[in-house]
Order: sequence, then C-alpha cells, then structure tokens
Amino acid sequence: MFWTIRNKQLSFFAAIISIISFFNLYSQYRLSILLDEFQSNLDSYFTMNQYLIELRSLRGSMNRFIREGSLESLQQAMSLKDELNVTLERVDRQSNTSLETYFLLRALRNGQGVCLQKYMEAIELKQKGVSTSFIPYYAADRIADYLEGYTSQLLNIRLSQGNKSYQALTNRVDQSRTLMGILFLFISLLSIGFAILFTNSLTKPIQRLAVTAERMASGDLNTPPVPVSSKDEVGILEVSFNRMRENIQRMFRELQDKAELEKRLHAEELRNVDMERSLKEAQYLNLQSQINPHFLFNTLNLLSRSADFERAHRTAELVRSLSHLFRYSFRKHGPCVSLQEELDFVEEYLRIQTLRFGNRIRYVRQCTTEVEQVSIPAFTLEPLVENALIYGLEPKEEGGVIRIKISQFRDRIRIRVLDTGLGMDDRLLKELREKERKTKESGRGIGLQNVRARLRIFFDAQEEFKIYSKRGRGTLVWISLPVNGKGELKSVGEKEPLHV
Repeated sequence: MFWTIRNKQLSFFAAIISIISFFNLYSQYRLSILLDEFQSNLDSYFTMNQYLIELRSLRGSMNRFIREGSLESLQQAMSLKDELNVTLERVDRQSNTSLETYFLLRALRNGQGVCLQKYMEAIELKQKGVSTSFIPYYAADRIADYLEGYTSQLLNIRLSQGNKSYQALTNRVDQSRTLMGILFLFISLLSIGFAILFTNSLTKPIQRLAVTAERMASGDLNTPPVPVSSKDEVGILEVSFNRMRENIQRMFRELQDKAELEKRLHAEELRNVDMERSLKEAQYLNLQSQINPHFLFNTLNLLSRSADFERAHRTAELVRSLSHLFRYSFRKHGPCVSLQEELDFVEEYLRIQTLRFGNRIRYVRQCTTEVEQVSIPAFTLEPLVENALIYGLEPKEEGGVIRIKISQFRDRIRIRVLDTGLGMDDRLLKELREKERKTKESGRGIGLQNVRARLRIFFDAQEEFKIYSKRGRGTLVWISLPVNGKGELKSVGEKEPLHV
C-alpha cells in the first residue's frame, strides 16, 4: 500500500521543497551574477582611483627629490614607478572596449611611458649634480598633469557606464523580487489547497466514524456499515470498524440468547444457594456449641489445677500458656492491639514451642522504646515468628535463635524479626517478594502476605515491609511503621532467653 497518509505527506512536502529549492537556486544564481557585475564596477572605480593616487604620490616624491635630493624620496619614487605600471595594466583589463576608452587608454600608456622616461632623466642628472635636471622634471610633471586629466576622463566614462549598469541591475533586482513574490503566492495557494483537500480526506471519514460510534455507544447497534473512502490508514480504520460493528452485533445476539438461558438457571440457583446457606448456618451453630470458649477455658483451668495438685509443673505451665493463647485468640479484638500485647502473645506461643523443642530454640527480644502506646493490627508478629520457627529453625538440626528488635527513629517504629535458620536462596526470595508463591501447597509466604495486606490497610500504605534472606544464614523481616510521636523513648534492654 503505497499511498498511505505518511507517503502522501512526504510526496507533497518533497514537491514543495523541490520547487522552492529550484527557484531559490535560480535566484541565488541571478543574484550572484548581479553582484559580480556590481563588484566589477566597484573594482574598476577603485583601480582608477588608485592609479590617480599613485601618480600623485610619484609627482610628490619626485618634487621632493629634485628640491632636496633625499634618497628616501628617490626610493619611494622608484617603487611608485613599478606600482604605476602594474596598476595601469589592471585599468586596461577592467575597462570596456568602447572607442573613446580605447583612445584614452592608449594616451595613458604613451604618456606614462614618456613621463617616466623624463623622470628617469631628471633623476640621472640630479645624481650627477647637473643643474639642468629640473628641465626634464618639469616636462615630466606637465605630462603627469595630462595623465591625471586622461584618468579623470576615463573615470567619468566608467562612472557614466556604471550608472547605466546600476540602473539595469536595479531593474533586474526588481524583476527577481517580483518573481519571488509570485512564487511565494503560488506556493502558499498550493499549500492551502492541499491542506484543505488533505484535511477533508481525513476529517470527513473520521466524522462518519464518530457519528456511527456515538450511535452504537448510545445503544443503537443496528447501524449501517461505514463506507470505505480510501485505501490508506483511514480506509483500514473504516474496514476494521465495520468488522468490529459486525462482531458486536453478533456478540449482542449471543448475549441475548445466553441471558434467556441464565435467567432460567438463576431461579434454580437461588433455591440451591438458600439451601446451602441454611446448611452452613447449621454447621456453624453446631461447631460453636461444641467449642464454647467458656467451656474450653474452664476445662483448661481444671487441667492446670489438676497438674499443680499432681506436681506436674511443666504440664501446668504448658496448659496456662495454651489458655492464654486461646483467650487472646477468642477475645473480640478491636481494629488494633498494643504492641506490648502482641509481644506477650508471641512469648506465650514461643513458651509452648520452647517446651516442645527444648534448648534447640531460643528467643531474644530487644526493645529500645515504649511499646504500650504503639498500636498495630492483631496477629501481626505471631505469623512472622511462626514462619521463622516452622520453615527456618525446625528443619535445622541444631536449632537456632529467634530475635525481635524494636526501636524508634524519629516518627517511625522499626520492628525486625530475625532467625538463624535455613534461610532462602535468591530465587525463592524473589518469588516471595513478587508475591508469586501464594499457593497452599508450598505453605511459605501465606502468613507474610496476609500480615502485609493488613498493615497496608491499617497504616494507609505508609508502612514499609521488606524481607531479606540468605541460604544457610537465616531470614530478616524488616517493618517500619508510622507513630504519633507520643511517649518518651525508654531503653528496655535485651531480654534473656526463655527457659522452662
């Protein structure tokens, strides 16, 4: 497809630029000819004037030499004699071939030869000390007067001819200016005409497309096809629009058929949904009755007292920790809890895990700021600690350390959960950062993404949540949260590891 919009534009601009370039070159050529003629006239005037100046300088130098006998004046006169010959040759070359000019130039050449010869005789007699040296000098000086007159006449002729030439040059410049004006007007009219044709070839089909698209957008899908106006991009757009119109009409008919079918199925689905909802409510009420929190707490307290009576202190401590965990989990939390409550819950959880794993698991808490006034969503730290324990320390034979560091920097609380477990390689860490590993089969990353989502909602996307890990070195979860700045910084120090 050659006649695309781009090719049309390029062809037009190429033609316009070619025309302008041709006339511009032609104008430059004519202008250069005019300038050469003008420069030739100026050079001729300058040469003749220079000849007069050199002739007068020669007369002055000879006058000083005859009167004073100065060697400097003699050297200057000899130099001017050579320059005068060269200048006369230039005057001859730059003059025209008219009869009057020819006789004047001939008189100049003959008179200059005699004048210079007389000057040389005067110089020779002066150097010999002959008193009659002024006779050839005055003869040469009278000839020099005639030479100046001839030169003045030649200059006047040249000026007269130059004036006529200047008038002719002026007329030609005016003609060139008129020609350029006509050319500019022609190119302007041609450009305007092309612009009108080009814009009409674009806007009219687009207007038809816009009207048809507006009718379809308002709901009238039974619109006639848009006529194809050309084979350029606008024509391709019209063909594509007609295909889209046909596809939309076909899809609309299919949707109408599906809507009728779905309408019949919807009533039956509503009955099934009501039945399923009733079944789930019954199952929930049954489960709630079986796991009554009060019944569960009473039973755990009974087990704890029985363990104390039987002197099973380890079992009693485990039951109390489990009771505290259930009480924290079953209680009705508001939108947030204090950071201190969350840390206490984590300690109860780790106390149970420490009883389970023994000395393989150690827990260290470092807190350098007041945490009672800091609010966070419930169950923020426990999933991080649980992930660190299950996926970092439990598979490691020698166990390791879980460390929680809490500090304040300006108006932000920094929380770091570190473990010395197995860690993750770069590939797994990258997948975790990009939230790609979210399946229940892998298990890794589910709690982290849940925590991160709740922190983002709670702190209005002002939190920072980062994960760093190294295979064989461990994992760090780094959290930065905004605070209101209340309370003073308090150095709590490092807590000793839990021992049961």
